[in-house]
Amino acid sequence: MNKKLYNDYERNKNIYFQLIKNENKIIMSDYFDSVNPLTSISEISKKNKELKNYIEAFIQEQVKLNENYFYFFAYGTLMSNESNHEILLDMKAEFIDNVETINKYPIYYDKMFPYVKNHIGFGNNIKGELYKINIKYKQSLSEFEGVPELYYPFYINVINQNKQVYKNSLIYMES
Repeated sequence: MNKKLYNDYERNKNIYFQLIKNENKIIMSDYFDSVNPLTSISEISKKNKELKNYIEAFIQEQVKLNENYFYFFAYGTLMSNESNHEILLDMKAEFIDNVETINKYPIYYDKMFPYVKNHIGFGNNIKGELYKINIKYKQSLSEFEGVPELYYPFYINVINQNKQVYKNSLIYMES
């Protein structure tokens, strides 16, 4: 993959990865300014076969990873010792590690809770907790997080103190 494409890919990968599996469509695309946001993978392949291969590989990895569980990155009130942590306990979420985001994101604090905006490269590495949750709770968690009225689900990579990377961790952010 050439350097420019790779840099564009790294900068916008959370947008690329928001795919509707059954429809095989991208729901957002900053990269393809001239293309309708609901662009099919086949239309993308006409523009860039290499990017198409990256996206398809990610979809396959994501489906394989998430057959029974998913990783969830908690950075606010769902963290241990916070006001909404009981929700994760009710889901029998398994604490994995204290982690932080690999990429920087802006985090904001309102009167009730923190929230993150999906502006990769701005702000700070966000510290949080990583949980492994049964896939059957994914919809409930999304509803609690206010999808799509307040936030959108994104998949990010996080890292622990020992430099172990956890790929494709679910986070809810403003887009």
